Amino acid sequence: MSDAIKSLVSSLRSEDPAKRPTALEALHHEAFQVEPVKEASCAICLDIYPADEGVSCADGHYTCKECLGHSVRAAAQPDAHVNFLRDGSMCCVASDCELLITGHAIATAISEHFANWLD
Repeated sequence: MSDAIKSLVSSLRSEDPAKRPTALEALHHEAFQVEPVKEASCAICLDIYPADEGVSCADGHYTCKECLGHSVRAAAQPDAHVNFLRDGSMCCVASDCELLITGHAIATAISEHFANWLD
């Protein structure tokens, strides 16, 4: 249980009813404050995903895990127009971008399939 929840529960259980928060005060307690999920649009399929379900280059061009997997598979082919660099990175999938997506980011995003696609 987080410290914020412990704090809220403690204040709600106060022996002195005057020290207990009102319903509105309780709703504004830090235990109920949730950071919104950041979303991004995939540069390939254009669908919207939570930003942590894919990778981005330094310019913010986002690729979802599924499209990244297809790109990695295509880049692993001998006749690919996009290739992996020695460190495992590959060029961003956005057509006008020359930045790289790091090998670490790729392996983290699609780790269960990464080794198979490189065989």
